[in-house]
Amino acid sequence: MKKKHAHHLQLILLLAIALATTGCSSLSTLVRSNLEGLPIWVYEPQVGREQLAFVGKGIGQTEARARQLAYASILDQLSSYLGEDISSQANRELVANARIEAYQLRITQEFTSREGSNTAFYLLAVGSKPLLEEARTATLLLLQEQLAFIDTYSKQAAAAFRENRDLLAAEFYLEAACIAYQMELEKGIVQYRTLIEQVRKIFSRLSLSLLRSDQTIPSFSIAVRRGSARLSPRVVGAVLEASFDSLDGLGNPYEDHEVFFSDSAGQAAFIPQNPGIVSEGNIVVRFKLGKVFDRLAVLDADTAGELSALLEQKVLSFPYRRVSQKALENIVTAIMEYSLQGQLQNTDDAHQEFVKRYREQGLKMDSALDYAVEEDEEFIDSVRIAFPNHSYLVMGKVGVMHTSTATAHTTVTVTGEISIIRLDTGTQIYSTEQFSAVGIDAEGEVAEREAFATFGKIGAGILTRELYR
Repeated sequence: MKKKHAHHLQLILLLAIALATTGCSSLSTLVRSNLEGLPIWVYEPQVGREQLAFVGKGIGQTEARARQLAYASILDQLSSYLGEDISSQANRELVANARIEAYQLRITQEFTSREGSNTAFYLLAVGSKPLLEEARTATLLLLQEQLAFIDTYSKQAAAAFRENRDLLAAEFYLEAACIAYQMELEKGIVQYRTLIEQVRKIFSRLSLSLLRSDQTIPSFSIAVRRGSARLSPRVVGAVLEASFDSLDGLGNPYEDHEVFFSDSAGQAAFIPQNPGIVSEGNIVVRFKLGKVFDRLAVLDADTAGELSALLEQKVLSFPYRRVSQKALENIVTAIMEYSLQGQLQNTDDAHQEFVKRYREQGLKMDSALDYAVEEDEEFIDSVRIAFPNHSYLVMGKVGVMHTSTATAHTTVTVTGEISIIRLDTGTQIYSTEQFSAVGIDAEGEVAEREAFATFGKIGAGILTRELYR
């Protein structure tokens, strides 16, 4: 009986020693470890003062899948500790080398067990505490900097809105939103949504309305408002873009874009600066945002698309049909071609291309090529007599300046100028000055015709502004 009592005393003494040396927590962890059949480091990793430990656990139908999830668990814990998502940049290094050098982190233990029909995989990763804390500090500093920028942009946006500069306010909000979107671990997601909502409200209220117009020039003035009511606040400094169909110097079609702005009264006047604008069509006006919108599209294409669609609802389309005042007074034309020797030729490639461009645009010109002679005064007198109801003569002279032949082709260069002359006085009121065109072909005659035709196209493009002035 005494021996049994002594044995109990020994057990109590051992338990007291264990409690004194390991503490209640460690003892309970040890007991739990023994009961669940897992290493003690799964619950309570033992590391030095200058180290931090992360325990990853993964459960999968295969050991490989469980191991992969355990690595992902460690990366998630690291990202949470650091305050930034490092999963994508560190995953390959950790899986391939069982380490992340930037933090002197190593996989020091691993353990596998069964949980029902699945495999449980445990990993112990130990890293440098100073390096990890330094990285976390840098992330926190970046976060503070980002928050400061967001606050500054938000204040600038509010100030711009009070000054009726709605588009500028929207751009400031977008600048802040782009920063919030890039903040790590969804810290900025709430701010991002709030900022985008501010932009959405601004865009939804914008409106464009036509004040006055002249379809024959074309020109128009529009009002930019915050709201559709007549007394709604006018929007100042709104950046607008007008798009319209144009022809380049050779008569090829393309869409041109010109930017203009609303003034201090919230009005914007527009006259196309491109003389190549087609004679009849539509000018489409829309709000134009800066490069910050392009940055948003890269970060969040869906939201950028939604905002763009919202602005697209505000588009204003203005139909027009240009009228040439000179054409109303009748125009007659002749583009005369000369050989390399300076002789007037009986060819009309330049003339036909010149007239064709205007005919396609609805501007009528009569031809005086049948009256072509080398002397200008004689030619003008003949035209004046033949066309008594015409006020203007478009007269062009172009000749071959140079011909060169290579192995496979011939190159022909022609040079000349085109003038506008008032028939009643014989006064020249405009000249293109001299310009050149080139033709290239295997046959010299074809190359020459091409050069003259190109001259006619270029000349028509140059003369357009003056004919519609």
